[in-house]
Amino acid sequence: MRKENNMITLEIQKELEELIEKFNNTDRDTIKMNLKEKFVLFKIRTGLNYGDVARVLGLSKVTVSKMLQLHSYYKPDFITALKVCNLLGCTIDELLKPVEVYKPPKEGNKWTLEMQKQFIKDFEEMDIIEVAEKYEISPRSAVEYYRYFSRELK
Repeated sequence: MRKENNMITLEIQKELEELIEKFNNTDRDTIKMNLKEKFVLFKIRTGLNYGDVARVLGLSKVTVSKMLQLHSYYKPDFITALKVCNLLGCTIDELLKPVEVYKPPKEGNKWTLEMQKQFIKDFEEMDIIEVAEKYEISPRSAVEYYRYFSRELK
């Protein structure tokens, strides 16, 4: 941050206020999907898991888990999200970017109801990398499929 005499300038303070408002106005699912994608890449790079991240950030493992589970209603507060971003090596803006909306498969390439249920079960029980490999899709696509199928089956 640009500081003058160890003081945050009024301009920076206004930018921070705008960023917090943008964060607060971004829906929970967008933040969680972006966090989950960043966490998967971080986990691949470092080998750290939920428990390791929780210890480094001074959070409970349950909090970190809920932060990344799409079916959880938990949305991290701005400061927690900022700490997570610093650890994962991404910016808050990256968490706020809109997520591509999943489009169902074209005719003749549809998922049956049973396939969708199995996918949801796998997504909730397996690591996202394992799900992506099993279904031969990217981790981001796995998150999108999960989000779409979960809504369709409610």
